[in-house]
Amino acid sequence: MTAAPLELDSAPASLADRAYLAIRDQLIMLDIRPGDPIDDDQLARSLGVGRTPVREALKRLEGDRLVV
Repeated sequence: MTAAPLELDSAPASLADRAYLAIRDQLIMLDIRPGDPIDDDQLARSLGVGRTPVREALKRLEGDRLVV
């Protein structure tokens, strides 16, 4: 069984994936500064998604040790 090749140009599979990538990029680029509180409701509005995908993304980022 062979795995399908990764398509780098493909869109993320879910809203949570999109939120994860967007928030991760904001953290890396210091748009969200270290120590700043994260308002999931405001973040959801700015990303154009609901709070649930943002919360899922934040849990994943916590596992990556990018947020506490």
